[in-house]
Amino acid sequence: MNGAGIEGYRAFLARRDGEADLLNRRLASREEFFSALEADPVHSSYPIDRQVFLRNLRRRRPEPGLDAKMLFLLATAKLNQAERFGVDLGDTYGRIGGADQPPERVYLALEEHYHTRLLAYVLDMF
Repeated sequence: MNGAGIEGYRAFLARRDGEADLLNRRLASREEFFSALEADPVHSSYPIDRQVFLRNLRRRRPEPGLDAKMLFLLATAKLNQAERFGVDLGDTYGRIGGADQPPERVYLALEEHYHTRLLAYVLDMF
């Protein structure tokens, strides 16, 4: 690590992400970012067939003949499902937070919640 060491990293996380609220799974600055997205949402000009998407989301392998954009959306959705499962499992087993955990671990764990929200937002664009 550099001269600031772990204390410098902790200060960086606090500046970048704002206050960490473990109970509500929130980082203040990240909430501001998502509020701005919700206030002015981005929508794709590329239409997708929702039924094809949902049908293939349930399949182990996608149907043949899907275009690259649909395959990207399916891969993103499935990746997000897996990450969300892992994040929730970590919560269930108490792997996040606690008096014995250093602050940077709390920030990093909360960031995982935001990764799943961001991927869900990407899918909502369609």
